[in-house]
Amino acid sequence: MGIRSWFGREALGFWLGRLSTGQDELDLVGGRLGARAQGAAPQWSVISLLALVALSDQIFDGKSMNGWHVVGGGRWSVERGVLIGTCSQGDEQGVLLYDKPVRDFSASLEFRISGGNSGFYFRAERVEGQPLVKGFQAEVDALDDVGGIWETAGRGWVSKPTPEVHATAGFRAGEWTTMDVTALGSRYVVKLNGKPITAINDPAGRREGRVALQLHGGMDMKVEFRNIRLRHFK
Repeated sequence: MGIRSWFGREALGFWLGRLSTGQDELDLVGGRLGARAQGAAPQWSVISLLALVALSDQIFDGKSMNGWHVVGGGRWSVERGVLIGTCSQGDEQGVLLYDKPVRDFSASLEFRISGGNSGFYFRAERVEGQPLVKGFQAEVDALDDVGGIWETAGRGWVSKPTPEVHATAGFRAGEWTTMDVTALGSRYVVKLNGKPITAINDPAGRREGRVALQLHGGMDMKVEFRNIRLRHFK
């Protein structure tokens, strides 16, 4: 069964193998999404197949912040198809929050940052007061931890990439970088420039929430985003 790398940016859908016993679980096998009975080897010879369609949305239209709202400190603007976030040392943390909740999804975006700290929040819950949201964040900064997963108001680093793994993406601060984030059940994959940086199974994580873009606050910084797409798996 030929299935293209659905964790990639050109994914339109994928097949979910399901065993009739109901004891199956998802498994990423050689770049494919397969199914396996608990404790068994991954397999594609399954009794039934369920098609899950990935419905794609361009959630940033390149002209406005329609569908998003600003919470907290910092400033957001749109210029020539680019979403720009800035903050200064006197600002508290701020987020640009997407209005619709998301469960299982694959997101793609491009970002550029030269310094400071930002991130792509997902499955996050809005809370009163700082840090404004709690949940997962795919790290965006100018260091070698970009693409790791941090849990805000929770466990901190859930998965921090090693310098060796991070180097495979060819990330350069100040240059445009592609990021792909996929969350399906308890499985999470983050790619930079098409290279897998984080791939984990974390049953303790939240299963639904909002996506948002972060301005860390307490520092002078600028971050840019463009071509933000979100695919909902139904």
